[in-house]
Amino acid sequence: MTIPPGQIIDAVTFTRNGIRVGLVARFSNGTCASFDTHPRYNYRCESDHVFSLIIPADNMTEYENNSVWQCIYFGDGRYRSLDQLLKIAGINKWFSY
Repeated sequence: MTIPPGQIIDAVTFTRNGIRVGLVARFSNGTCASFDTHPRYNYRCESDHVFSLIIPADNMTEYENNSVWQCIYFGDGRYRSLDQLLKIAGINKWFSY
């Protein structure tokens, strides 16, 4: 997610299925911080005004499959990404016989 041009708040919120899973911000001193984060994900300030949420491979499970993700600019909730559907290929299924 990239901050919209001309905006002064360097922060975004990430949602999963409409529920906030974290807020990431960069402060004027260059420090990156995340708040109210879900422990399954990693949050980063990639550069000035660019943020990301990473799902580690160990946490890519059926729980994540078919989830809907969105990024929302913290300063103006009207600026947001399109919904992104996460499809995971090759999920192991366990069967008992």
